[in-house]
Amino acid sequence: MKYIKFCPACGAEQTYTVKEELRRAQIKNLKCRSCSHTGLTAGCFEKGHTKTKGNDNPMFGRKHTIEARRKMCSSNRKRRKHSAETICKMRISAVKRLKRNGYVPSYNPKACRSIEEYGKKHGFNFQHAENGGEYHIKELGYWVDGYDREKNVVIEYDERNHYRSGKLRVKDIQRQKVISEYLGCNFIRIKE
Repeated sequence: MKYIKFCPACGAEQTYTVKEELRRAQIKNLKCRSCSHTGLTAGCFEKGHTKTKGNDNPMFGRKHTIEARRKMCSSNRKRRKHSAETICKMRISAVKRLKRNGYVPSYNPKACRSIEEYGKKHGFNFQHAENGGEYHIKELGYWVDGYDREKNVVIEYDERNHYRSGKLRVKDIQRQKVISEYLGCNFIRIKE
């Protein structure tokens, strides 16, 4: 059975299959789809038009000061360099985020085997991911691949992505320098 109602705006016939839907339409005085859509789009256009004009923008009709423009220009530069202090803070916050969320940093089993073999061959006892966990220097926010406390030696296993055109990346050289200065240790690098 079909239930019929006429649109209050344009007089078009509307059909309903369920009586409850017809009652709801009569109570709310619903329009047909074509009338209701035009009403919605006109309202949306009006709202959007006022927003795109910029009248409700807090900076409407005003200009930034020269000092503010200078700050915005310098802070939005591409490839902005962070200070060493900021980088250290960012690294420490990343480690804290790992702990807070319960993530376990992944490790390379091949690197662990290479570090273990190197240690046996040269008489070192390195602490690494499979042997007591990677050594974490909390103050610097670095994890080193292997560390021998007795002989104060740090070992790093470098994959291919640590090298550019046969040379070690600047970032890794700086990291090595900071760690060796902080711990006062010898540094060994194993290339993959």
